[in-house]
Amino acid sequence: MYWTLGISAIAFVIGWQINGWRLQTKIASLEKEYAQNVAAAHEHTRKIETELTNKIQKLERKKNGEIANVNARLHVALSELSERTSRSTTSTSPTDCKGTTGSELSREDAEFLTREAARADRLRSALDICYQQYEEIKNGKQ
Repeated sequence: MYWTLGISAIAFVIGWQINGWRLQTKIASLEKEYAQNVAAAHEHTRKIETELTNKIQKLERKKNGEIANVNARLHVALSELSERTSRSTTSTSPTDCKGTTGSELSREDAEFLTREAARADRLRSALDICYQQYEEIKNGKQ
């Protein structure tokens, strides 16, 4: 009877040990699979990041080109405005205005409005690029 209990206890301990080894093997296998999945996810994420960065840099170059174009047009317009007459020291009444085209504006007033139009064009260009960047990022996540 003691022999039976001893053999049963030894069998139990051996079974417990074997089960532990199998469990450790399974855990090691799962850890390896997890590490491979994490590495693949990192690689995929880096690929998406690189693609998005390249697209955004391209959009930034496009924006910079548009802003340079606006600045060039502003420079030309300001040089043309130098031929206009300066604002007179006497104020003119609204009835003296010949039309509403802006051709009668003084040099200073026309220059102000031209600069404001250029500023608005630069902001519009930057906003358009911002929207395009947002769409690229939103579509790139998929």
